[in-house]
Amino acid sequence: MPRPNKKFTLGSIIFLVHVLISGASWAQKSGKLAPLDLNRKIGDYNDEGADVFQLLSRAADKLQTPLGVEINGHLPSQPASIHISNGTLGDIFSAILQNAPDYKWVDADGVIDVLPRENADSVLDLNISHFEIRNAPPEDIRAAIVALPEVQVWLTQNRVTERSFLPPIISPRTKGESGGPRVSIDLSGLTLRQIMNRIISKKNSSLHVWSLTRYGASNEYLSIGIS
Repeated sequence: MPRPNKKFTLGSIIFLVHVLISGASWAQKSGKLAPLDLNRKIGDYNDEGADVFQLLSRAADKLQTPLGVEINGHLPSQPASIHISNGTLGDIFSAILQNAPDYKWVDADGVIDVLPRENADSVLDLNISHFEIRNAPPEDIRAAIVALPEVQVWLTQNRVTERSFLPPIISPRTKGESGGPRVSIDLSGLTLRQIMNRIISKKNSSLHVWSLTRYGASNEYLSIGIS
C-alpha cells in the first residue's frame, strides 16, 4: 500500500484519528445534535498549538457542532491559534479558517461544511439518484457510498482509487462484529454532499462528523470517514 504524501500525513491523519475518537465520546454524552445556530453566543473561545484541521475538530467536539470536511491534497500544516471574545459559533469557524485561505465554510443543511474555495469536479457534487442504508454502522455507510453507480463512474473517469485510512471500529464486546452507532436512511435526488450532511444531522443520530480527502502525489486516492 503506498504511503500518503507528507503534507497530508502531518495534518489530516491526526485530524481524522481525533475526529473518530472524539466522535465516540460525544455520542455517549449528547445522544443527539441540537439544531445549528450560527448566532449562538459562545463567549470567549481560545485554542492554540495545532494545525487548522485539528482546530476544526476540537471546535466541533467542544461546541457539539456537526461538521463535514473536504480536503483536497495540500494542507496548511503550521501551528495556528485562535482567540475569540464574546463570539458566536460562526465567528469561531471563521477565525479558524483565516489560517487556511484556500478553504471556506458554509452552513449546509444544518452542518458546518468546510471545503476548498477552488473545488471543480468534486465527487461530493455528484447527483445521486437513490441512496438507502438500513441499520448500517459507519464502515457499511462508507462502503455503500463507494458502491453507488455514480461514484463508481466518477472514480473511473478521474482515475481515483478509494483507499480510506482507518479500519472499521470494532467493539470488544461484540466479538468481532462491527460496533458503534447505526443509521437507517432513504434519500433520492440529492447530491452526495447533501446525503453526507443528512447522515450526520439526522435526528437522534450519534454520528456527527464526515470527512472526504483526496491525497497522493496526484490526488489519486480518496479517503472517506464518518463518525
